Amino acid sequence: MAMFLDGSSPFQTKHGVKGLEFDNVLVVVGRGWSQYNFVEMLASVANGEPLVSGLDSFTRNRNLFYVSCSRARRRLAILFTQQLSSRAVGTLNCWFGSENVRQL
Repeated sequence: MAMFLDGSSPFQTKHGVKGLEFDNVLVVVGRGWSQYNFVEMLASVANGEPLVSGLDSFTRNRNLFYVSCSRARRRLAILFTQQLSSRAVGTLNCWFGSENVRQL
């Protein structure tokens, strides 16, 4: 914990990386934070369907996802630790190219 707090850790929070860049970035996306649900946001984009959580929530999710994914100079990996709907996977395929999306 001390290494993280004094800046010596190779790990950062999604909020803490705004404005920074790294050669390689691993974004870990899980469900556990009540203010963010990236899977729901990705599924909402797929069909252009009405936003379940409202525009403010969607915008907050979209912006933090963008900040997280746009920090990589060379390589980006996004690991989802929860099941993705086919609509969410469809959005990822569209944004990142289906050849770059792997389901494990």
